[in-house]
Amino acid sequence: MGKAGGFDMPIPENILREHVLKAIEDIDRNGTPKNRRFRVWFLVYNGNRYPVKYVVELANKYVNGELLPSSEFTSHEAARYLEKLGFVVEYREKHISDGKNHKPARISKYSPLGEYLSKIAKDTVVLRFRDIERIIGKELPPAARTYKAWWANDKKHPQAVHGWLKAGWRIRHVDLRDEIVWFEKIQKNRIFPENKRFPPDEFDEKMYRVFEKFATLIEERLKAIAEGRSELEEIYQESEDTVRYMMFHSLTTVGGVDPTDVYLEYPHPQVPNKKYAKLDTFVAPKENRPALAFEMKFQKKIGNNAMPKPDNAGAVFADILKLALFRKEQGNIKRYFVYVADEHMVSYLSNPARGYEPFISLKENTGFKVTREYLIRKPVTFVRQLKRITEKEDFPEPTVICRFRRDLKLGNKEIAIRIYEVVP
Repeated sequence: MGKAGGFDMPIPENILREHVLKAIEDIDRNGTPKNRRFRVWFLVYNGNRYPVKYVVELANKYVNGELLPSSEFTSHEAARYLEKLGFVVEYREKHISDGKNHKPARISKYSPLGEYLSKIAKDTVVLRFRDIERIIGKELPPAARTYKAWWANDKKHPQAVHGWLKAGWRIRHVDLRDEIVWFEKIQKNRIFPENKRFPPDEFDEKMYRVFEKFATLIEERLKAIAEGRSELEEIYQESEDTVRYMMFHSLTTVGGVDPTDVYLEYPHPQVPNKKYAKLDTFVAPKENRPALAFEMKFQKKIGNNAMPKPDNAGAVFADILKLALFRKEQGNIKRYFVYVADEHMVSYLSNPARGYEPFISLKENTGFKVTREYLIRKPVTFVRQLKRITEKEDFPEPTVICRFRRDLKLGNKEIAIRIYEVVP
């Protein structure tokens, strides 16, 4: 038997969840021996009940080659061990000859959620609060609807331990307003960007003032539309060229850039696909500043038309890769991706299940490395957008740093402004 701190363990610790599942399959095929049928502790799986001691006896055969003698452990020990592996265990109340009614040991009311999650093959799942309440058969406590901390992946919280952690899941994000929870499997090899801080230098501080002016102009322009003071009736009628023009104005006023140093649709020979081999804006270097390269996007839902969100997300990262390829060996250059998006696109990117949330949620002066593995796990239409720039999946791996962010509320519309520095 396994050892722990010098004491014999009644149940070998090398019995894993996979061995228990094999034992369940064995019972489904061959049934339960008569002398094992009448017990008070049961493992509940796929709507069926299995005697916990017999399950553990059988599971031992699939890892250690023989049935585990039932005399070496109790039903209670078997139940607790199976719970530790993320299974749901029930106690059937039993009247004993002493005339007393022995109540069942306490089993967490959140265990059915853990059992539900344990059956899911996908790496992520989204549940509404009402879905969780239906699974556990009870209402969630008021704290679950009030405090995000209630949903923390904390081993001191019974709801976390029995509801998802023991089942091999964690909570990625919770939305208290819409009552939605995003769960993800706990996997050591799962690829998620690691955010790091990139303190601004003196030039970054100067550019921040340029970006502030740019954001103010965008806000004034779109606010006029929302308030009926514009020649346009809807924000979606505003063009991406307006974004470029507002940045041009900010660079040449607050930034002190000579307009003759600004080049629009500048050639980008490092892009293999000639159709896309141009930068939106390039600013020639001067003694007091580096060269500046810009790609800009304004993504919004147009009327009642469907929004190709995966394609749009791919176009965002395609621009980032385009910047990463631009004169990547040149040191005296700053590359910026300017992104303006409405609430429809921001909502899509903010959904943790889609994997873009680390990008859109970056705080100022924080960033992460965009790895190939991070990119190729996205939808086919997303990757297709990248290949328009690179022609193959040998994508560059730049670091993106959020240098400016602002969120605007314009009537019933919401607009996000993000400016990222792209470092090859």
